[in-house]
Amino acid sequence: MRAAVLVALATCAVASPSASSATSEAGSTRIVFSAATVYERGAYDWQLYSALPSGKGLAQLTFAPEQSTKPVPSPDGALIAFSRSGALWVMRPDGRGQRRLAPSARDPAWAPDSRSIAYVTSAGIRVVRAGGEKSRLLVRGGRSPSFSRNGALAFARTSPEGFEVVVRRDGRDRHVTDVGVLGQVELSPDGRWLALSVPSGLSSYPVLKIYRVDARRPRLVHQSPARELAWSPRSDLVAFIDPGGLFMLNVRTGAGRYLGSRHPVLSVLSLDWSPRGDEIAYALGYSSGTGKLERVSLRGRVLDVPLVQGLLIGDDLAWSQAGAALRLRAPLPLALALGDELRTRALVDELAADDHGIAYRSCGTVGAWGKVGSAPATLRREPVVCADEFGLARGTTGLARAGETVAWSLTAGGNTSWTWLEAGSTESNETVTIASNVRTRGDPRGTARNGKVVGAHDLLAFSTWMFCDDLVPSPPSCLATPIHERPVVSESIWRAREAAWPGTCPLRSGVGPTANPAGRCQELATEPGPFTPVDVSEGRIVAVGTNAVVLLASDGRRLLEIPARARSAQLSGPDLVVQVGGELRHYDSLTGVLVRAYPGRDITPVDMANGMVAYVAGDEARLFRLSDGADAVVASATTAKFGDSGLFYAYEGAYPWRGRIRFVPFDELPLR
Repeated sequence: MRAAVLVALATCAVASPSASSATSEAGSTRIVFSAATVYERGAYDWQLYSALPSGKGLAQLTFAPEQSTKPVPSPDGALIAFSRSGALWVMRPDGRGQRRLAPSARDPAWAPDSRSIAYVTSAGIRVVRAGGEKSRLLVRGGRSPSFSRNGALAFARTSPEGFEVVVRRDGRDRHVTDVGVLGQVELSPDGRWLALSVPSGLSSYPVLKIYRVDARRPRLVHQSPARELAWSPRSDLVAFIDPGGLFMLNVRTGAGRYLGSRHPVLSVLSLDWSPRGDEIAYALGYSSGTGKLERVSLRGRVLDVPLVQGLLIGDDLAWSQAGAALRLRAPLPLALALGDELRTRALVDELAADDHGIAYRSCGTVGAWGKVGSAPATLRREPVVCADEFGLARGTTGLARAGETVAWSLTAGGNTSWTWLEAGSTESNETVTIASNVRTRGDPRGTARNGKVVGAHDLLAFSTWMFCDDLVPSPPSCLATPIHERPVVSESIWRAREAAWPGTCPLRSGVGPTANPAGRCQELATEPGPFTPVDVSEGRIVAVGTNAVVLLASDGRRLLEIPARARSAQLSGPDLVVQVGGELRHYDSLTGVLVRAYPGRDITPVDMANGMVAYVAGDEARLFRLSDGADAVVASATTAKFGDSGLFYAYEGAYPWRGRIRFVPFDELPLR
């Protein structure tokens, strides 16, 4: 499982992969790393990026739909070798001039003259010229090649005992040691020392062994548990991760010390020395999936590498000393508006709309788009919530837009998880928590006890609910009922209010993000059993209960009740449509009079406007006209919502813009 860390988001306004930043100076020292902005269909979209050590000047180097990882810069800085879906590729430090050198390769190692690369295949170690000439077999059965500056080559090759570790110098092989299981083999830049990690079945840390190999007979000088080792350019210092943190060892004297803060065990994912050997960069992660890039000097001073775009950092990084001026390209943005279409990096899961525009939710991202022609805004960005690789229940669900306010619900946790409802403004980066609750993981009734959220204009409403076993104490009859059959005993509808409102929100102590202040809320209504808000229109809320559809005023007054065991309902001005069994019913929302019923129309409405119902059937967005029952296809789509002047619908596009949101004005729809 690939380890990854999430770097906090600050929105980066860039236009397209072809947009170039200012040409950097020749000789620029940068950190190259793999990162992802999208987790889609069970895989991250790993691409290569680079940034100055300060974190500024972030650039994207690769844009292919295949995964690009494991950057290895050449000694002269002119090229970077990397892996793309298992193949060996090279490119210039700005990402240009990409070409494939070998179809199946791993563990690339540059020769000291930067003209050729050794790599590992199933047959052994092969070598290929950086210009792409035909490769040749260098060591049959070889593994883990590593060059020194003077041309010595360290490697391991299969033997009856497992693996023989060898240093080849001036055409002659010198035996160093034998190991049963092979880990990492790293020759120091001056060729005098060899570091070897041997996996241990008794510990999560391999055993690090360091040999002096320039003497008449190789000699073991150090042994300890360690991983992620790297030699300094001056060759007498080696850095590695041991159970205490990041450790630096002087192999000449045997002296060593920890650098920087003592990070949690297994938190450092990768590390590399700067070209001058004066500091180390590393990716730092935690079990929660959050983390960052850091640098540490030899004196132990730790510096953040604050990147300017939300990126999920991979477990590989390297310093690059570019030998020529770079024409860098800006990273792809999270969303891009082009005319009447919004493009997003991940598929769109949900839409919400009012007369201010739409909100959208996709793979940990919550964003907003106003009028056609405006730029999108990102309110939340956390791609790791789409993946369960940390063994946690994580995700975003629910979405509503009310003017410039967008609300969404989130789930996180392990055996006990929590859900909370956030609201954010499209005009600022501030968010507020307006509801939270907890549950036990594996509960088949769902992940939340809050989060059914709807909105329009200045009215944002949501619900909280309780199952019988949420009561303290729980009735014995409830506990005797199978968990999936335990009923909802009550559901409350709330309104999110302005900061000056005196009422508090339904927050469980210790649940949700404690750093955000609690919002202000007004409880509008509570009913026994399910009582779920499903739509808002013109200051009214329509809610579906066990045996009735109810309209509430914005202050909670009961305006209308229609006896019906409904599955769904939508409200727009005088029109109220209710889905009852396999029938669609049209009511007057002011009087409750049934205007017309449409038997056999098993339609689940997603929105309604101008006397038309929008719904999705199969992979199509469709319209149903209430006046005459006419039905028409709009387009292939996954969901749809009406704005004040037309219909927005979401569909799947081509890489890298998997998510697409298209706007169609009312006068261009197939039904009017």
